[in-house]
Order: sequence, then C-alpha cells, then structure tokens
Amino acid sequence: MAETIKSNLSDDELEEVVGGTTREYRAAWDIINGVYGTGAERYNRLNAAGINAQVAIDYAGALSEGFQAVINDVINGRYGNGQDRVNALSAAGYNPAFVQSMVNAYLMNS
Repeated sequence: MAETIKSNLSDDELEEVVGGTTREYRAAWDIINGVYGTGAERYNRLNAAGINAQVAIDYAGALSEGFQAVINDVINGRYGNGQDRVNALSAAGYNPAFVQSMVNAYLMNS
C-alpha cells in the first residue's frame, strides 16, 4: 500500500492557503492516497461527494509533483532553518507555514 500523506492544517488555514476551496484541497490528499480510484471512477466519485472533481484533481497534481520537490529541498536543508527558512521560502514565493505543514505531514508518514 502506498504511503499515506495528509494535511494537518485547520480548515481556516487551508482556506487562507487555497482560497476557500477546503473540500477540494482535502480531497486532493485523498486522490494522492488512492481513495477515489482512477479515471472516470475518480471523477464520478468526487462529483457524487459534492466536490469539484477538476479542482481537486488539479490540486492533487500540483501537490504530488511540485510540493514533493519543495518538501525534499526543505528536508535536505536547501532553505536553511528557523527564520532563515521562513525568509528563503517567502522569497521563493511559498507560504512558509503551508510548506512546513507539508514537511511535517510527510515526515510523520514516512
């Protein structure tokens, strides 16, 4: 079974990060973890759950492709530690609190 990755952000934090699409963001993690199946089945199951399937699928793609690289870079020290990390992530255009929560979730599940 694939490793499970989840977000530990509160709904308010998620809404701030992803612009008010908390359900789609949370569903994206479920997509990554295989909860909704694949292909048309995935799309149909998301829509049946009242989730905008395309938005959730787009988030899942971004999380699985882009954020994994950032998570790895943070773990490997590319962005430094403490306030240096916050400053470096901000300068690179990332939300430091969001990235750190993704790193924490990844490490808790690895």
